[in-house]
Amino acid sequence: MVYITGDTHGMGDFFKLLSPELSKLSKKDYVIIAGDCGVLFDSDKKEQVINLYSYLPFSVLFVDGNHENFDLINSYPVEKWHGGKVHKIADSIYHLMRGQIFEIDGSTFFTFGGALSFDKKRRIEGISWWADELPTNDDFSEAITNLSKYNYTVDFVITHDCPYSWMGGVKGSRKLMYEGFLASASNEYLENILFKLRFRKWFFGHYHMDTELFPVAIELYQQVLKITDFTNCGYNNGSEYSGDKSLWKKPDRFSGKKVSILGDSVSTFEGTLPKKYYVHYKGRTRDESGVRDLFDMWWMQVIHSIDAVLCKNDSFAGSCVSPLTKHNATLLRRIKNLEGDDKPDIIFIMLGTNDFGRELHTKSGCNMFTFFAGYRKMVERIKKYYPNAEIYCSGVYATDMMLQQGHDIKSYNDCIKEIVETYSLHYVDGVVLQKKDTHDGLHPNNVGMTKIARKWVECLLV
Repeated sequence: MVYITGDTHGMGDFFKLLSPELSKLSKKDYVIIAGDCGVLFDSDKKEQVINLYSYLPFSVLFVDGNHENFDLINSYPVEKWHGGKVHKIADSIYHLMRGQIFEIDGSTFFTFGGALSFDKKRRIEGISWWADELPTNDDFSEAITNLSKYNYTVDFVITHDCPYSWMGGVKGSRKLMYEGFLASASNEYLENILFKLRFRKWFFGHYHMDTELFPVAIELYQQVLKITDFTNCGYNNGSEYSGDKSLWKKPDRFSGKKVSILGDSVSTFEGTLPKKYYVHYKGRTRDESGVRDLFDMWWMQVIHSIDAVLCKNDSFAGSCVSPLTKHNATLLRRIKNLEGDDKPDIIFIMLGTNDFGRELHTKSGCNMFTFFAGYRKMVERIKKYYPNAEIYCSGVYATDMMLQQGHDIKSYNDCIKEIVETYSLHYVDGVVLQKKDTHDGLHPNNVGMTKIARKWVECLLV
Protein backbone atom coordinates (compact mmCIF):
# COMPACT_ATOMS: atom_id res chain seq x y z
CA MET A 1 0.00 0.00 0.00
CA VAL A 2 1.26 3.48 -0.87
CA TYR A 3 0.50 6.84 0.78
CA ILE A 4 1.79 10.31 -0.05
CA THR A 5 2.18 13.53 1.91
CA GLY A 6 3.97 16.87 1.78
CA ASP A 7 7.08 18.31 3.40
CA THR A 8 8.13 16.83 6.76
CA HIS A 9 11.28 18.94 7.41
CA GLY A 10 13.06 16.34 9.48
CA MET A 11 11.43 16.51 12.92
CA GLY A 12 9.61 19.77 12.12
CA ASP A 13 6.45 18.31 10.57
CA PHE A 14 7.09 14.69 11.48
CA PHE A 15 3.89 14.36 13.54
CA LYS A 16 1.66 13.74 10.50
CA LEU A 17 3.45 10.42 9.99
CA LEU A 18 2.11 9.22 13.34
CA SER A 19 -1.58 8.94 12.46
CA PRO A 20 -3.59 5.89 13.59
CA GLU A 21 -4.11 4.85 9.96
CA LEU A 22 -0.38 4.84 9.18
CA SER A 23 0.44 3.03 12.43
CA LYS A 24 -1.28 -0.08 11.02
CA LEU A 25 1.13 -0.32 8.06
CA SER A 26 4.18 -2.54 7.73
CA LYS A 27 7.62 -2.14 6.17
CA LYS A 28 6.12 -3.56 2.96
CA ASP A 29 3.98 -0.40 2.75
CA TYR A 30 5.29 2.99 1.65
CA VAL A 31 4.76 6.64 2.50
CA ILE A 32 6.18 9.00 -0.14
CA ILE A 33 7.21 12.50 0.94
CA ALA A 34 6.99 15.11 -1.82
CA GLY A 35 10.28 16.84 -1.01
CA ASP A 36 11.82 18.60 2.00
CA CYS A 37 11.86 15.33 3.90
CA GLY A 38 14.84 16.65 5.82
CA VAL A 39 15.95 13.22 7.02
CA LEU A 40 19.37 14.43 5.88
CA PHE A 41 19.82 18.10 6.71
CA ASP A 42 21.77 18.77 9.89
CA SER A 43 25.00 16.75 9.84
CA ASP A 44 25.18 16.71 13.64
CA LYS A 45 21.65 15.27 13.99
CA LYS A 46 21.79 12.93 11.00
CA GLU A 47 21.83 9.64 12.91
CA GLN A 48 19.14 10.81 15.31
CA VAL A 49 16.73 11.75 12.51
CA ILE A 50 17.48 8.63 10.44
CA ASN A 51 16.74 6.48 13.49
CA LEU A 52 13.50 8.36 14.07
CA TYR A 53 12.29 7.68 10.51
CA SER A 54 13.56 4.09 10.64
CA TYR A 55 11.38 3.35 13.68
CA LEU A 56 8.23 4.12 11.70
CA PRO A 57 6.20 0.97 10.90
CA PHE A 58 6.34 1.64 7.14
CA SER A 59 9.09 2.39 4.61
CA VAL A 60 9.80 6.04 3.79
CA LEU A 61 10.40 7.19 0.22
CA PHE A 62 11.12 10.81 -0.68
CA VAL A 63 11.95 13.03 -3.62
CA ASP A 64 14.40 15.78 -2.76
CA GLY A 65 13.16 19.26 -2.06
CA ASN A 66 15.14 22.45 -1.66
CA HIS A 67 15.73 22.18 2.09
CA GLU A 68 17.89 19.06 1.96
CA ASN A 69 21.59 18.53 2.64
CA PHE A 70 22.66 17.50 -0.85
CA ASP A 71 26.24 16.90 0.24
CA LEU A 72 24.96 14.19 2.59
CA ILE A 73 22.44 12.77 0.11
CA ASN A 74 25.01 12.49 -2.66
CA SER A 75 27.47 10.76 -0.34
CA TYR A 76 25.31 7.62 -0.48
CA PRO A 77 25.90 5.22 -3.40
CA VAL A 78 23.37 5.10 -6.23
CA GLU A 79 21.39 1.85 -6.39
CA LYS A 80 18.65 0.43 -8.59
CA TRP A 81 15.33 -0.09 -6.82
CA HIS A 82 11.89 -0.93 -8.29
CA GLY A 83 13.09 0.14 -11.74
CA GLY A 84 14.64 3.51 -10.88
CA LYS A 85 17.73 5.02 -9.28
CA VAL A 86 17.78 5.69 -5.56
CA HIS A 87 20.03 6.62 -2.69
CA LYS A 88 19.46 4.05 0.04
CA ILE A 89 19.69 6.03 3.28
CA ALA A 90 18.71 3.11 5.54
CA ASP A 91 16.98 -0.26 5.23
CA SER A 92 13.56 1.42 5.02
CA ILE A 93 14.45 4.93 3.80
CA TYR A 94 15.07 5.67 0.12
CA HIS A 95 15.70 8.88 -1.81
CA LEU A 96 13.91 8.66 -5.19
CA MET A 97 16.24 10.42 -7.60
CA ARG A 98 15.28 12.96 -10.27
CA GLY A 99 13.88 11.84 -13.59
CA GLN A 100 13.19 8.25 -12.52
CA ILE A 101 10.21 5.95 -12.98
CA PHE A 102 9.40 3.41 -10.27
CA GLU A 103 6.96 0.52 -10.37
CA ILE A 104 5.46 0.20 -6.90
CA ASP A 105 2.36 -1.72 -5.80
CA GLY A 106 1.11 -2.07 -9.37
CA SER A 107 1.46 1.63 -10.32
CA THR A 108 4.14 3.67 -12.07
CA PHE A 109 5.58 6.76 -10.36
CA PHE A 110 7.62 9.45 -12.10
CA THR A 111 9.81 11.46 -9.71
CA PHE A 112 11.52 14.81 -10.14
CA GLY A 113 12.76 16.64 -7.07
CA GLY A 114 14.30 20.05 -6.54
CA ALA A 115 13.09 23.62 -6.19
CA LEU A 116 14.32 27.14 -5.49
CA SER A 117 14.80 28.23 -1.86
CA PHE A 118 13.04 31.59 -1.69
CA ASP A 119 14.81 32.26 1.61
CA LYS A 120 18.32 31.32 0.52
CA LYS A 121 19.68 34.81 1.19
CA ARG A 122 19.05 34.13 4.87
CA ARG A 123 20.87 30.80 4.74
CA ILE A 124 24.51 29.75 4.62
CA GLU A 125 25.77 27.76 1.65
CA GLY A 126 26.97 24.32 2.64
CA ILE A 127 25.30 24.56 6.06
CA SER A 128 21.64 25.44 5.53
CA TRP A 129 21.47 25.83 1.75
CA TRP A 130 22.94 23.91 -1.21
CA ALA A 131 23.14 24.96 -4.85
CA ASP A 132 22.22 21.41 -5.91
CA GLU A 133 18.63 22.21 -4.88
CA LEU A 134 17.86 23.17 -8.49
CA PRO A 135 17.58 20.51 -11.22
CA THR A 136 19.98 20.59 -14.14
CA ASN A 137 19.91 19.83 -17.86
CA ASP A 138 21.31 16.38 -17.03
CA ASP A 139 18.36 15.74 -14.70
CA PHE A 140 15.96 16.86 -17.42
CA SER A 141 17.67 14.65 -20.02
CA GLU A 142 17.45 11.70 -17.64
CA ALA A 143 13.73 12.36 -17.22
CA ILE A 144 13.06 12.56 -20.96
CA THR A 145 15.06 9.39 -21.64
CA ASN A 146 13.16 7.40 -19.03
CA LEU A 147 9.75 8.81 -19.94
CA SER A 148 10.26 7.95 -23.60
CA LYS A 149 10.60 4.28 -22.57
CA TYR A 150 7.08 4.52 -21.11
CA ASN A 151 5.69 6.46 -24.06
CA TYR A 152 5.40 9.51 -21.75
CA THR A 153 2.61 7.81 -19.78
CA VAL A 154 2.74 7.12 -16.03
CA ASP A 155 0.16 6.68 -13.32
CA PHE A 156 1.46 9.25 -10.86
CA VAL A 157 3.90 12.16 -10.80
CA ILE A 158 5.71 13.06 -7.57
CA THR A 159 7.61 16.35 -7.52
CA HIS A 160 8.54 18.98 -4.97
CA ASP A 161 7.87 21.98 -7.20
CA CYS A 162 5.16 22.47 -9.82
CA PRO A 163 5.15 23.45 -13.52
CA TYR A 164 5.54 27.14 -14.28
CA SER A 165 1.99 27.63 -15.54
CA TRP A 166 0.55 26.24 -12.28
CA MET A 167 2.28 28.77 -10.05
CA GLY A 168 -0.79 30.98 -10.01
CA GLY A 169 -2.76 28.29 -8.23
CA VAL A 170 -0.33 27.11 -5.60
CA LYS A 171 -1.66 29.29 -2.81
CA GLY A 172 -5.34 28.62 -3.39
CA SER A 173 -8.14 30.24 -5.34
CA ARG A 174 -6.89 33.78 -4.67
CA LYS A 175 -3.65 32.99 -6.54
CA LEU A 176 -1.55 34.47 -3.76
CA MET A 177 2.23 34.19 -3.74
CA TYR A 178 3.17 36.26 -0.69
CA GLU A 179 6.48 34.55 0.01
CA GLY A 180 8.26 35.73 -3.11
CA PHE A 181 7.59 32.61 -5.16
CA LEU A 182 9.99 33.25 -8.01
CA ALA A 183 9.96 31.03 -11.05
CA SER A 184 13.07 28.91 -11.40
CA ALA A 185 14.65 26.14 -13.47
CA SER A 186 12.54 23.54 -11.68
CA ASN A 187 9.33 25.24 -12.83
CA GLU A 188 10.58 25.48 -16.40
CA TYR A 189 11.76 21.84 -16.56
CA LEU A 190 8.46 20.62 -15.10
CA GLU A 191 6.52 22.76 -17.56
CA ASN A 192 8.31 21.07 -20.47
CA ILE A 193 7.70 17.65 -18.96
CA LEU A 194 4.03 18.44 -18.30
CA PHE A 195 3.45 19.30 -21.96
CA LYS A 196 4.54 15.82 -23.08
CA LEU A 197 3.10 13.76 -20.25
CA ARG A 198 -0.02 11.64 -19.67
CA PHE A 199 -0.81 10.84 -16.03
CA ARG A 200 -3.62 10.15 -13.59
CA LYS A 201 -2.62 12.58 -10.83
CA TRP A 202 0.29 14.89 -10.05
CA PHE A 203 1.34 15.44 -6.41
CA PHE A 204 3.74 18.14 -5.20
CA GLY A 205 4.72 19.98 -2.01
CA HIS A 206 6.96 23.03 -1.46
CA TYR A 207 4.29 25.71 -1.01
CA HIS A 208 3.03 24.63 2.43
CA MET A 209 -0.65 24.38 1.66
CA ASP A 210 -3.15 21.64 0.91
CA THR A 211 -4.78 22.66 -2.35
CA GLU A 212 -6.34 20.72 -5.20
CA LEU A 213 -5.64 21.98 -8.70
CA PHE A 214 -8.65 20.08 -9.95
CA PRO A 215 -8.75 17.72 -11.76
CA VAL A 216 -5.06 16.98 -12.37
CA ALA A 217 -2.91 17.90 -9.38
CA ILE A 218 -2.82 18.12 -5.61
CA GLU A 219 -0.52 20.35 -3.61
CA LEU A 220 0.28 18.62 -0.31
CA TYR A 221 1.45 19.76 3.08
CA GLN A 222 -0.36 18.26 6.08
CA GLN A 223 -2.65 15.89 4.20
CA VAL A 224 -1.70 12.22 3.91
CA LEU A 225 -3.44 10.57 0.94
CA LYS A 226 -3.83 6.95 -0.10
CA ILE A 227 -2.74 6.31 -3.68
CA THR A 228 -5.42 3.66 -4.26
CA ASP A 229 -8.01 6.44 -4.01
CA PHE A 230 -6.68 7.70 -7.36
CA THR A 231 -5.88 4.53 -9.29
CA ASN A 232 -9.24 4.66 -11.09
CA CYS A 233 -8.73 8.24 -12.28
CA GLY A 234 -8.51 8.60 -16.04
CA TYR A 235 -5.34 9.77 -17.71
CA ASN A 236 -4.88 13.51 -18.21
CA ASN A 237 -3.00 15.00 -21.15
CA GLY A 238 -0.56 17.51 -19.68
CA SER A 239 -0.70 19.62 -22.85
CA GLU A 240 -4.30 20.51 -21.96
CA TYR A 241 -3.17 22.07 -18.66
CA SER A 242 0.09 23.77 -19.64
CA GLY A 243 1.01 27.15 -21.03
CA ASP A 244 -1.93 29.34 -22.05
CA LYS A 245 -4.33 26.45 -21.43
CA SER A 246 -3.49 26.34 -17.73
CA LEU A 247 -6.37 27.09 -15.38
CA TRP A 248 -3.89 28.55 -12.91
CA LYS A 249 -1.81 31.01 -14.87
CA LYS A 250 -0.20 33.84 -13.00
CA PRO A 251 -2.51 36.88 -12.99
CA ASP A 252 -2.09 38.66 -16.31
CA ARG A 253 -4.17 41.82 -15.83
CA PHE A 254 -1.17 43.48 -14.20
CA SER A 255 1.53 41.33 -15.78
CA GLY A 256 4.57 43.44 -16.66
CA LYS A 257 2.98 46.67 -15.41
CA LYS A 258 5.30 49.18 -13.72
CA VAL A 259 4.41 50.03 -10.11
CA SER A 260 5.57 53.02 -8.04
CA ILE A 261 5.01 53.52 -4.31
CA LEU A 262 4.32 56.73 -2.40
CA GLY A 263 4.54 56.10 1.33
CA ASP A 264 6.07 56.67 4.74
CA SER A 265 8.45 54.62 6.90
CA VAL A 266 6.41 51.41 6.54
CA SER A 267 7.29 51.45 2.82
CA THR A 268 10.95 52.46 3.05
CA PHE A 269 13.71 49.95 2.36
CA GLU A 270 17.45 50.49 2.16
CA GLY A 271 18.75 50.83 -1.39
CA THR A 272 15.39 51.52 -3.07
CA LEU A 273 15.06 55.25 -2.36
CA PRO A 274 16.53 58.58 -3.54
CA LYS A 275 19.60 59.81 -1.68
CA LYS A 276 19.10 61.66 1.64
CA TYR A 277 15.69 60.07 2.20
CA TYR A 278 15.00 58.91 5.74
CA VAL A 279 14.83 55.11 5.78
CA HIS A 280 13.44 52.85 8.52
CA TYR A 281 14.24 49.37 7.21
CA LYS A 282 18.02 49.52 7.06
CA GLY A 283 21.01 48.02 8.85
CA ARG A 284 20.24 46.41 12.22
CA THR A 285 16.53 47.22 11.92
CA ARG A 286 16.27 44.77 9.02
CA ASP A 287 17.55 41.95 11.23
CA GLU A 288 15.45 42.95 14.23
CA SER A 289 12.26 43.14 12.20
CA GLY A 290 12.85 40.10 9.98
CA VAL A 291 12.35 42.42 7.00
CA ARG A 292 15.77 41.53 5.64
CA ASP A 293 15.12 41.07 1.96
CA LEU A 294 13.39 43.19 -0.65
CA PHE A 295 10.76 40.46 -1.02
CA ASP A 296 9.84 40.88 2.65
CA MET A 297 8.46 44.36 1.90
CA TRP A 298 4.67 44.51 1.62
CA TRP A 299 4.77 46.31 -1.72
CA MET A 300 7.26 43.90 -3.30
CA GLN A 301 5.13 40.96 -2.20
CA VAL A 302 2.15 42.63 -3.89
CA ILE A 303 4.11 43.48 -7.04
CA HIS A 304 5.29 39.89 -7.36
CA SER A 305 1.85 38.48 -6.58
CA ILE A 306 0.30 40.39 -9.49
CA ASP A 307 3.28 39.64 -11.77
CA ALA A 308 4.16 43.33 -12.10
CA VAL A 309 7.56 45.08 -11.82
CA LEU A 310 8.91 47.81 -9.59
CA CYS A 311 9.20 51.24 -11.19
CA LYS A 312 10.17 53.62 -8.35
CA ASN A 313 9.79 53.80 -4.58
CA ASP A 314 9.27 57.31 -3.20
CA SER A 315 8.63 56.60 0.46
CA PHE A 316 10.04 58.81 3.20
CA ALA A 317 10.22 57.82 6.86
CA GLY A 318 8.16 60.29 8.91
CA SER A 319 6.31 61.57 5.87
CA CYS A 320 2.86 63.10 6.34
CA VAL A 321 0.19 64.16 3.89
CA SER A 322 -0.54 67.51 5.50
CA PRO A 323 1.23 70.30 3.55
CA LEU A 324 2.08 71.98 6.87
CA THR A 325 4.81 69.40 7.54
CA LYS A 326 8.28 68.80 6.11
CA HIS A 327 8.80 66.19 3.39
CA ASN A 328 5.06 65.94 2.87
CA ALA A 329 3.67 63.92 -0.01
CA THR A 330 2.17 66.91 -1.83
CA LEU A 331 5.61 68.26 -2.79
CA LEU A 332 6.36 68.25 -6.51
CA ARG A 333 9.74 66.61 -5.99
CA ARG A 334 8.00 63.71 -4.24
CA ILE A 335 5.47 63.38 -7.04
CA LYS A 336 8.11 63.58 -9.78
CA ASN A 337 10.22 60.95 -8.03
CA LEU A 338 7.52 58.38 -8.78
CA GLU A 339 8.91 58.23 -12.30
CA GLY A 340 11.80 55.88 -13.04
CA ASP A 341 13.14 55.22 -16.52
CA ASP A 342 9.49 55.19 -17.57
CA LYS A 343 6.28 56.53 -16.12
CA PRO A 344 4.47 54.17 -13.74
CA ASP A 345 1.41 52.28 -14.91
CA ILE A 346 0.20 51.81 -11.32
CA ILE A 347 0.78 53.90 -8.18
CA PHE A 348 0.34 52.57 -4.64
CA ILE A 349 -0.30 55.21 -1.96
CA MET A 350 -0.09 54.23 1.70
CA LEU A 351 0.02 57.39 3.78
CA GLY A 352 -1.77 59.06 6.68
CA THR A 353 -0.34 57.10 9.60
CA ASN A 354 1.91 59.94 10.69
CA ASP A 355 -0.88 62.50 10.32
CA PHE A 356 -3.11 60.23 12.38
CA GLY A 357 -0.54 59.16 14.94
CA ARG A 358 0.81 62.61 15.66
CA GLU A 359 -2.61 64.17 15.97
CA LEU A 360 -1.56 67.07 13.79
CA HIS A 361 -4.78 68.94 14.45
CA THR A 362 -3.63 69.65 18.02
CA LYS A 363 0.17 69.53 17.84
CA SER A 364 0.78 71.54 14.67
CA GLY A 365 -2.26 73.73 14.43
CA CYS A 366 -3.66 71.52 11.68
CA ASN A 367 -7.09 69.99 11.47
CA MET A 368 -8.91 67.43 9.36
CA PHE A 369 -9.42 70.06 6.69
CA THR A 370 -5.64 70.36 6.14
CA PHE A 371 -5.32 66.58 5.87
CA PHE A 372 -8.17 66.46 3.37
CA ALA A 373 -6.76 69.40 1.40
CA GLY A 374 -3.29 67.87 1.37
CA TYR A 375 -4.52 64.47 0.21
CA ARG A 376 -6.59 66.07 -2.54
CA LYS A 377 -3.65 68.23 -3.67
CA MET A 378 -1.38 65.16 -3.72
CA VAL A 379 -3.86 63.18 -5.86
CA GLU A 380 -4.43 66.07 -8.26
CA ARG A 381 -0.70 66.44 -8.85
CA ILE A 382 -0.25 62.71 -9.37
CA LYS A 383 -3.08 62.65 -11.89
CA LYS A 384 -1.61 65.66 -13.68
CA TYR A 385 1.85 64.09 -14.07
CA TYR A 386 0.64 60.50 -14.59
CA PRO A 387 -2.79 60.78 -16.26
CA ASN A 388 -2.76 57.16 -17.46
CA ALA A 389 -1.73 55.56 -14.17
CA GLU A 390 -4.08 53.49 -12.04
CA ILE A 391 -3.99 54.83 -8.49
CA TYR A 392 -4.61 52.69 -5.40
CA CYS A 393 -5.03 54.47 -2.07
CA SER A 394 -4.87 52.63 1.23
CA GLY A 395 -6.79 53.51 4.33
CA VAL A 396 -4.59 54.56 7.23
CA TYR A 397 -2.27 51.84 8.54
CA ALA A 398 -2.39 51.58 12.34
CA THR A 399 -1.64 49.29 15.26
CA ASP A 400 -4.06 48.14 17.96
CA MET A 401 -2.00 50.12 20.47
CA MET A 402 -2.69 53.34 18.57
CA LEU A 403 -6.40 52.61 18.49
CA GLN A 404 -6.45 51.76 22.20
CA GLN A 405 -5.16 55.25 22.91
CA GLY A 406 -8.48 56.56 21.67
CA HIS A 407 -7.45 57.99 18.32
CA ASP A 408 -10.22 58.31 15.76
CA ILE A 409 -9.04 56.63 12.57
CA LYS A 410 -12.43 56.63 10.85
CA SER A 411 -12.37 60.35 10.04
CA TYR A 412 -9.04 59.96 8.24
CA ASN A 413 -10.28 57.01 6.23
CA ASP A 414 -13.51 58.82 5.37
CA CYS A 415 -11.41 61.64 3.91
CA ILE A 416 -9.46 59.20 1.78
CA LYS A 417 -12.60 57.38 0.62
CA GLU A 418 -14.24 60.63 -0.41
CA ILE A 419 -11.23 61.64 -2.51
CA VAL A 420 -10.98 58.14 -4.02
CA GLU A 421 -14.62 58.35 -5.10
CA THR A 422 -14.31 61.92 -6.40
CA TYR A 423 -11.31 61.10 -8.60
CA SER A 424 -12.35 57.54 -9.58
CA LEU A 425 -9.41 55.89 -7.84
CA HIS A 426 -9.22 52.51 -6.05
CA TYR A 427 -9.51 52.14 -2.28
CA VAL A 428 -7.71 49.47 -0.23
CA ASP A 429 -8.81 48.91 3.36
CA GLY A 430 -6.27 50.05 5.90
CA VAL A 431 -4.61 47.38 8.03
CA VAL A 432 -4.60 47.29 11.83
CA LEU A 433 -1.78 45.14 13.19
CA GLN A 434 -1.37 43.68 16.66
CA LYS A 435 1.78 44.32 18.66
CA LYS A 436 3.12 40.84 17.79
CA ASP A 437 2.99 41.81 14.09
CA THR A 438 5.42 44.70 14.70
CA HIS A 439 9.02 44.81 15.81
CA ASP A 440 8.76 48.00 17.86
CA GLY A 441 5.05 48.46 18.55
CA LEU A 442 4.55 50.53 15.40
CA HIS A 443 6.46 49.27 12.37
CA PRO A 444 5.51 45.87 10.91
CA ASN A 445 7.82 42.90 11.16
CA ASN A 446 7.99 40.34 8.36
CA VAL A 447 4.68 38.80 9.52
CA GLY A 448 3.01 42.21 9.60
CA MET A 449 4.32 42.99 6.13
CA THR A 450 2.67 39.84 4.80
CA LYS A 451 -0.64 40.79 6.43
CA ILE A 452 -0.52 44.17 4.70
CA ALA A 453 0.36 42.50 1.40
CA ARG A 454 -2.60 40.14 1.68
CA LYS A 455 -5.02 43.02 2.09
CA TRP A 456 -3.66 44.70 -1.01
CA VAL A 457 -3.61 41.57 -3.14
CA GLU A 458 -7.16 40.66 -2.15
CA CYS A 459 -8.22 44.05 -3.49
CA LEU A 460 -6.19 43.91 -6.69
CA LEU A 461 -7.16 40.35 -7.61
CA VAL A 462 -10.92 40.76 -7.15
